[in-house]
Amino acid sequence: GPKLEVPAVAMLMIMIVTFIDTLAGSISTPIMPYYAKAFQVSNANIGWLFGLWSFSSTVFAPILTRTADKIGRRPVLIMSLLGAGVANLIQGLALFCGDWGFKIFLFGRFFSGIWAAVGATCNVYITDVCPQELRASYIAKLSTVPLIALLFGPGLGGGMSKLGLNVPVCVDGAVTIVSATLVAYYLPETPAYLRSKAAKSQPTEGSDGKAQPVSKTPVPRIVYFMGFVQFLGGISFSTMLSMFAIFMLEEYDFDGLRIGFCFMGSSIVMIMVNVWGVPCCKKYFSTPQSIMIGATISGIGYIGFGASSYLPVSFVTLFTAFGGNALRGAHSTAYLGSFSDDTNRGAVFGISQVFMNTGRMVGPVLATHLSDWFNVGTPFYLSGALCFLSAMMTLVVEGMHKKLPAPATAAAIRGPLQRGATKFGTEWQDQVGSKEDVEAMGRFIADLLTKRHYQWVTKRADIERLLESVLPELTVSDRKAYEET
Repeated sequence: GPKLEVPAVAMLMIMIVTFIDTLAGSISTPIMPYYAKAFQVSNANIGWLFGLWSFSSTVFAPILTRTADKIGRRPVLIMSLLGAGVANLIQGLALFCGDWGFKIFLFGRFFSGIWAAVGATCNVYITDVCPQELRASYIAKLSTVPLIALLFGPGLGGGMSKLGLNVPVCVDGAVTIVSATLVAYYLPETPAYLRSKAAKSQPTEGSDGKAQPVSKTPVPRIVYFMGFVQFLGGISFSTMLSMFAIFMLEEYDFDGLRIGFCFMGSSIVMIMVNVWGVPCCKKYFSTPQSIMIGATISGIGYIGFGASSYLPVSFVTLFTAFGGNALRGAHSTAYLGSFSDDTNRGAVFGISQVFMNTGRMVGPVLATHLSDWFNVGTPFYLSGALCFLSAMMTLVVEGMHKKLPAPATAAAIRGPLQRGATKFGTEWQDQVGSKEDVEAMGRFIADLLTKRHYQWVTKRADIERLLESVLPELTVSDRKAYEET
């Protein structure tokens, strides 16, 4: 059967790195508002902590992921882990910097967001080394790893906060740096990147003497509408992350340990939704309908949470909101993929990520200011309203989607060769072989592709595009050359 292009230990290392990265982040995130309070700042200033991280990740993380195509997946993964680790140590030690402490803390949050490319790089690595038959299975396994990490991280962080509010943040940094060391020693570069690097050093020449790029399908306008849906979702979910601890502190006097356990419970709910809720919705509802259902459930949960003053009700509405987010998120990724093909998928998902990160930047700043202006429940009312708006926008997107023309075929995506590059193009006499000639040439090309390790059966459309790019139209300078070609 199909095999991985790297040793199994490399795949294990990717899973471990993803687990450690999520675990480390979930150790420090729940206690972040409590740690910020140690600097004697207002709720509004706490919002800037989350907003700055989202801003820097929106601007710099896409640059970092694109850099992986230039210098390799392994170096970018090591840099991301080292950068994130150093950033967390800066945040943890800011408490000892006197009057400059909170400003250094803000810088550490900004610096941390620059290196927020671990998850994306791990996804690229998995896609590189897995054949198509195994890819879906490994990506599904990778997507469950963060949820498992979230079962342990918040509780560990809450417990560590008893030793000092900056202890979970420092542990986050130390663990992340250790994982960078493991990657440096045990993770090989992907063969796919090495082949790509070799191919770039020997570009295929076209009629103008330059490498001929494969034509890309433009990003459809509907992606930007779906991006707005992601933007609204980013605001609502980041509001919960930034305001939850503040709400529970003011309403029920919860400490970091209890907040950690609340997040652990929410993670269990999200896992249950992914395991049972998502498959169930696929049976009875379309993908956009499932997104709308998830957004509506989240909206009800947010508003109920903001209005609650009885602890059991707060827990029920909290888990309702997280469950709805899990349902919406799982189907949003699949729906977004329906607007893309092999030539523009990276651009489509990149645009969506920018919209979502922008929402995550706006959400905490807006939420914490609202809590200062009104009360700690107000931001959750806004989150609920935005969830309902995102459900309505998804309905609009679904209507637009139905009006789109059918997806282009592989041949249409490739497009025809540009005729006339040769001076005698109008006089060119194309040869048409017999059935035996065509079969013989087909056998030869199939044999050649197999010997050169190309997956020409499962990736036929990609191979066809490759052949068109490496076989440019012949160019001749005069009739004699034309007749002898």
